[in-house]
Amino acid sequence: MLPPNHPQTIRVQRIADHLIAAACDDTNYGPRRLSARIRRPFDGIHWTVGVVDAGGYVTGFSTATGDIVVSTGLLWCLRQDDAVAAVLGHEVGHVIARHSEKRARNWFLAGLLANFAGELLLLHDDAPPEDRAAARSEWQSLFMRPCYRSQEYEADRLGLLLLAAAGYDPRASPPMYRKLGEMGADAAADDVDATHPPSAKRAERLSEAKVMDQALELHREAALYGKGAAARGSWTWMTRKFYGNAEFHVPVHEKTNSGT
Repeated sequence: MLPPNHPQTIRVQRIADHLIAAACDDTNYGPRRLSARIRRPFDGIHWTVGVVDAGGYVTGFSTATGDIVVSTGLLWCLRQDDAVAAVLGHEVGHVIARHSEKRARNWFLAGLLANFAGELLLLHDDAPPEDRAAARSEWQSLFMRPCYRSQEYEADRLGLLLLAAAGYDPRASPPMYRKLGEMGADAAADDVDATHPPSAKRAERLSEAKVMDQALELHREAALYGKGAAARGSWTWMTRKFYGNAEFHVPVHEKTNSGT
């Protein structure tokens, strides 16, 4: 992890602070409270935000306890603060929607279904124990995939509203996902363990008029209340200074965390 006084740590914490503050201060956005728009409670969370020096890997994740981590590779890849805010907003969305807790419950239920499916449809009495366990794991992953993907789409939508409420441009979110997809962030189409939907599909959903129009309306309201980018300044110069023209790539997403 980079130290707290590292410029990139300061930059990420600064952006995350804006997003979290916008979520908590939900009385300042016109006639409708922000909590009514995102329909999620977000108090009582102890937030920590950090940057990991992962070389060329582009990654970010969050935990149930409010820990958010992004990599130096991600910060180099996404030079603009609006794009970084889109990633952080997505991770904040995972936390306030309690996705990790729901995932643990659904994983248990998927395990019960996997046991039933394995015994009924796939396994024979003479199958080796290791084959039976592997088959149950495959069934469990298959049953969990709709849950994983539904949570990713929900975090995308919540993140879009949060970054708009914080005064960042929500139109930066769809291109961010397209860029990550072009870099190879998507799993293979036949990968039953894939927890994330295709990046192009995520960008398409966020670009839909009924979704983006709501975010842009919130962005305009935020500007009226002094949450715009002009008051924050830009940190783009810092990424160029520290990372130059380095090459970066994307690792496989971990199943245990809510990855970007």
